[in-house]
Amino acid sequence: MRFTAVMLAVAAAMVASSLPAVQAASYCVKHNLSVVHEACSYYNDYVQVDFNQTFNQTGWDVITVTPTPTALQNLPDAYYYAGYLEGYVTVDTIWATYSNSIAKLYDVTPAMAKWVDDHMTYMQLQSKVSDGDDNFWAQVGYIMRQIKGLQAGYQLAQTDPAKALNYSQMFWLSFQWEFDDVALALNRTEAKQMTYKAKPGHCSALIKLTANDLFMAHLSWTNFNYMLRQFKTYNFQTTVSMSGYPGVVHSIDDWYMTSNRLTVQETTNLLYNNSLYDNVTPQSTSEFIRVMAANYLSTNGADWMRYVQISNSGTYNNQWMVVDMKLVNPLAADNMTKIPDGTLWVYEQLPDPYGRFADVSHVLRDNGMW
Repeated sequence: MRFTAVMLAVAAAMVASSLPAVQAASYCVKHNLSVVHEACSYYNDYVQVDFNQTFNQTGWDVITVTPTPTALQNLPDAYYYAGYLEGYVTVDTIWATYSNSIAKLYDVTPAMAKWVDDHMTYMQLQSKVSDGDDNFWAQVGYIMRQIKGLQAGYQLAQTDPAKALNYSQMFWLSFQWEFDDVALALNRTEAKQMTYKAKPGHCSALIKLTANDLFMAHLSWTNFNYMLRQFKTYNFQTTVSMSGYPGVVHSIDDWYMTSNRLTVQETTNLLYNNSLYDNVTPQSTSEFIRVMAANYLSTNGADWMRYVQISNSGTYNNQWMVVDMKLVNPLAADNMTKIPDGTLWVYEQLPDPYGRFADVSHVLRDNGMW
């Protein structure tokens, strides 16, 4: 079996090496929202997107979004302009992703749409009330601005009226894995009738300590209609790189690396105590927004845990694993030095007040894996 895997890897490498190189295309958005097909002036322009369309060669497009230092002085605008340019540049793959996911898989009823609209309104109001004094709510507002920009840029580039997407629909792209819990919160009869096999699951994860290294591995095991992939890097006040999808401002898988040397991944918790759906309300913050806020704001695992549980929506419940790579000493003589306390934190999300988080570095030290 190992020999087969090695030979397949060698064959794949040979095929990849025979493919023509694809040059990344650079785009820049100016202060007046005009888009040019060239790199930005470092100080005078606003946001640059480098888009490497290599999906047909490697199975992945690569997109890097970089606000200039001028843009980063005004974060609400930086996020809006970043979304705007990404939506403009990736208009075709955004529509393909919407068609493959929201349009095909989700029956968004009027009750579900209203729930999400109320949810969006709540987050928008909370971010304005904070007025920049609260880091978490300010970051929520930035991410909402990014989605607004995505929709505006997409609409500017979309020439087919039949493919128009409004702000709510663009939000749905990022929210899509949370719809199942909203549907069950609204329809408790259906929730009670769902069997174990009927519950939707998503991904597997492993953290493994070896003699001289630490590995984090993730497998998304999702549907074929989710194979339109992008590897994204957002260079905001913190850089976040992730496996992702067109038109989506987080990973979905979920797998992240941040410039604060945090690695973040999750695997889904299936919810079978249907009474917990009583605690799923629109007056909360989406799971994906809390996760991205934690990624942007956190410098260690404890910070990440503190941010991600704020205003918990109880939707898309996962076990989150955060490793602080700054603390890992893979060549140390003993495991206590290799994996000191604070290295691995885990958050088990459930609808409030039942979520729990803890420093479980000792488990990784003792068992060699999580």
